[in-house]
Amino acid sequence: MASVPDPDNGTFLIDFSVGADPESEAAERYLRNKGGAFGAIYSTQMYEMGLITLGDDHNPISVCTGRALPLVEAFAAAIGDLGMDFLSAVRVGNVSLADLDRMALMKPSEIVPGSAEHTCLVQILLGQAAAPTFPDTLRRSTALMLLRTIAAANEVPRSETVKWAWFEADTTEPEGAVGTENVQALWALYQACDLTRLAYENVLDLALDILQGAEMRRMALGVLVSELLDLVDVPDGMTWGEFAEDLVDGNEPVTAVRSANEGMEAARASGDSSARMRSVLELIAALAMKARAFGELLNTALNTPEHFRSLRTEVRFLAARADENARSVLEALFRERVLKRHLWVASRKFRNQKAYTFLIEPEEGVLRFRDRFRLSPSSPRLDQAMRFLRDVKLIEDAGLTELGHAELNAA
Repeated sequence: MASVPDPDNGTFLIDFSVGADPESEAAERYLRNKGGAFGAIYSTQMYEMGLITLGDDHNPISVCTGRALPLVEAFAAAIGDLGMDFLSAVRVGNVSLADLDRMALMKPSEIVPGSAEHTCLVQILLGQAAAPTFPDTLRRSTALMLLRTIAAANEVPRSETVKWAWFEADTTEPEGAVGTENVQALWALYQACDLTRLAYENVLDLALDILQGAEMRRMALGVLVSELLDLVDVPDGMTWGEFAEDLVDGNEPVTAVRSANEGMEAARASGDSSARMRSVLELIAALAMKARAFGELLNTALNTPEHFRSLRTEVRFLAARADENARSVLEALFRERVLKRHLWVASRKFRNQKAYTFLIEPEEGVLRFRDRFRLSPSSPRLDQAMRFLRDVKLIEDAGLTELGHAELNAA
């Protein structure tokens, strides 16, 4: 991006022609993906909301549906001539600061309450269609759960706070609520699956610590697994089922999950590998026990082929070995479910997507350290959902607005 003087009025023009050109060198482009974020991120969400059709081999361009047209017309009416000014700036690849100031009226935060645009957006976001689809129903339930959570907190919480609140809540429908119980259970299951991934990724991260510190950054797989096992004290002769019960120590599964996750994060921050591994195994054991509370939902919601790993597949793996020696079970978990799994996934990504994501590489009978990765909870776009609710004036810093309370009371 460059600023150049505008000879017509003496102000500066912002030139974005190079950065926005998909044919520019990758280092000069704003977006790594030449196609931008629409096709990769937003199009599928808009399709699920019934706003567009997805392109196909005959016509790769997404097209608005009839459901979207009232919103399109309302937005066009709200911004007036600014729409043509915006498109003109896109065509020439530059814009003045004065024009940007005028275009500020196009920002979502400038939506006028009670306008046709506002009404259409609220109806779409809250799934208020005359003939709602299944995705509409799910989206409405999630939106109402968010509004209830925000109303109870009298503030807009972080997405992590919301995920934990829904994970720890009773999944039966609260008094006066409408159609949220299944969705709340699904969100709790989502969090449980994400925590399972984090537990396994912590094992992989600990393995990378060991491998990075080894001579020549290389180590045989069996030796690496033994080093991981040495991080935790497993009593001789104890089965996995007995060890798992010992790890949870009589706590309720939800309480044990929260405690183990906090311990895992604290130990990672302090660099205490043994405490971290202990917390990882506490988390895995607690999640396996929590999985029982999901009942048949665990099988119906996660009914995928076995090569797609999830809480369901890992619970089955551990349950089938409940009576086996705990140390042997952990050896299999570290070797097969974490280290070899990483190599399998990375090889498929390389073969199918030409993406080289190996963190460890096989080399002449040993594993070689290659790279680190970032450990973090997944982002199910709850922050974006709350930003949308803020844009349509249903929430504010202090919690629900009058419009938000009205929508919640009318549900």
